[in-house]
Amino acid sequence: MRVRSKGFTLIELIVSIAVGTIIFAYVFNLFSTSIRAFDRASKTANNIEIAAYVIDTISKDIYQSQRTGYSSSDIRLSLMKDSDNIVYEYKEGKVSRKTGGSTSFLTMPGDVNDMRFMYPSGAVRVQISTPFREYIFIVCMRNIQ
Repeated sequence: MRVRSKGFTLIELIVSIAVGTIIFAYVFNLFSTSIRAFDRASKTANNIEIAAYVIDTISKDIYQSQRTGYSSSDIRLSLMKDSDNIVYEYKEGKVSRKTGGSTSFLTMPGDVNDMRFMYPSGAVRVQISTPFREYIFIVCMRNIQ
């Protein structure tokens, strides 16, 4: 009579390791795909938030301005609001707002790829290109002189 030893055979161990490796690879791939999707969604949401802030800030100033100062460059917008001259400019990957003697930046480098201003009659057309999307909006001036 033959005595059966307790334990697994070599074939059983190899098969179980192979099945375990396949399951681990599938779970790892699923996890890494989820992380990439979350990262992409987070970047897109941040990008939309930045664009909304820039659009809101520029729109308020355009709407409340009395006139625009036409520029030879389409990356610069000059507005006269009350007695202040406000200048928006896209330069070196950043959008800046200059008023009085101070300059503030609405974006960080890389947040905006390009920005253009056009001047249809009584309005300003602003085009903002971000890494994920392009935004175009037209704001009519309330106090045209």
